[in-house]
Amino acid sequence: MEAVKRLLSVLVSFGLAVSPAAAQVKVVPPSVARPVAPVVVPQAPALPGSALPSLSALPTLSAPALPSAPRAALALPVAAAALAAPARAASAVLPETPKADFAKKVSDMAAGVAEAGKALEDPGADGGRDAAEAVFNKITGAVPAAPADAEDFTPAELAGVKRISDSLERAVALAAGRALPGAALAVRSRGSSSRLTHADANPDYDVMVRVGGDFTPEAAAERIAENLPALKAALTEGVKTAAAQLFPGTELTVSVSGPVQLNDPADHKRVTGVYMLPVQVSGPSGLLVDADVTFTGRPEYANAYPDYFASQLAALQGVSPEAALADIRKAKRFFKEILGSYKAWQGGPSGVGVEQMVLQAGGTFDGMMAKVFAVAYEPDGRPRGLKKAARLWNVENRFMAPANFLDLFGDKAWARTAYAAKAYRDAKAAGVAVSFADLRAPEAPPAVPAQPRRRDIPVVAAAAPATVSVAMATPMKQVR
Repeated sequence: MEAVKRLLSVLVSFGLAVSPAAAQVKVVPPSVARPVAPVVVPQAPALPGSALPSLSALPTLSAPALPSAPRAALALPVAAAALAAPARAASAVLPETPKADFAKKVSDMAAGVAEAGKALEDPGADGGRDAAEAVFNKITGAVPAAPADAEDFTPAELAGVKRISDSLERAVALAAGRALPGAALAVRSRGSSSRLTHADANPDYDVMVRVGGDFTPEAAAERIAENLPALKAALTEGVKTAAAQLFPGTELTVSVSGPVQLNDPADHKRVTGVYMLPVQVSGPSGLLVDADVTFTGRPEYANAYPDYFASQLAALQGVSPEAALADIRKAKRFFKEILGSYKAWQGGPSGVGVEQMVLQAGGTFDGMMAKVFAVAYEPDGRPRGLKKAARLWNVENRFMAPANFLDLFGDKAWARTAYAAKAYRDAKAAGVAVSFADLRAPEAPPAVPAQPRRRDIPVVAAAAPATVSVAMATPMKQVR
């Protein structure tokens, strides 16, 4: 039976490669009721949005914040058909006859061929093998084994991060309004923690304050600079009030430092007109909240990425927003394991770059890994360099430079990522469960420092030279 299944997979792959026009076949599914169970999306509790000064209504957390719970190994996503069977009411849907079941499988096969055929315009490095495997699994119901990863955060942990992010946004808005009276301010929590795409159980937070209105970016920078002492004092007081609501009964210390000098990740040049103030909330157990509050008048640094990200989530096909967010968090853990960090200044694509790699590959971690593999290797298996791969996949950076997030990779980091993508694909095809640590490229042995070649001169025993004594007889002459 297994041989027949594999033969079917090969025939589908060959048929797609020879005749992509098969993708244009119109598929008419049989009219059989197939109800699908509703997806329940956990929602974080909404915060009151009317009166900013009132923080008493905020939900509370007990210190220490967001403890990391032990996590068990969890299989990575597998075929959708195996995740959850649709709920069927026996009284509503009659048992399917073998003939009806066969008709549905044929219809599913045709639909799969249609979708796979569309992808053959750029079949990637495997010549359409992945497309054929997807059809094979759909028809036979086979579920390939997948590598394993640490379990994602619990809904309670995610809700806690959301509460802190929202509370900080409100506290910063109050503080900025007091320190910069009369200025038009737009305040937004815009870090990964605000989008729930963070990779750490206790992540950092980023709040941006844009000084706009009648202020030019230069005038805004001047206004911010001359009010830095007032901004620090207002932030200290505002964050301390908010933290007392989040961690009741805890002795808290709030510190505001900076400004921190920033460099552009694209060209590494010094950034002007942007003032970042690190804010930390600590308790007896250690650091509870680590945040960066940034003030600027430059629109490119206070861009509309959060809104763009939300629209991308809403536009995904066949992937729920919650599933996409979970896969983005997984991708960030992957890069931290493979590269040590996903930060741009350490050779990675940046946190936003990871988000876009996942979203622009269909919203799944598996889609991102398949895309990386497709552009990282030639059809014959030879690896492609970073520049060539970046020409094949433009991970669009809509708001800042560089235009392609792949251009933020370092050459070594890209090589490690490509190696991991291939190892991931091979492990999945073989049904072998591996961790992200198993996908790391082997470290090259340390180079042995070259030693100067020493010339060995043989020592030959020789007789000691004879002592020669010379006696000279010189006639003495008297000089008068």
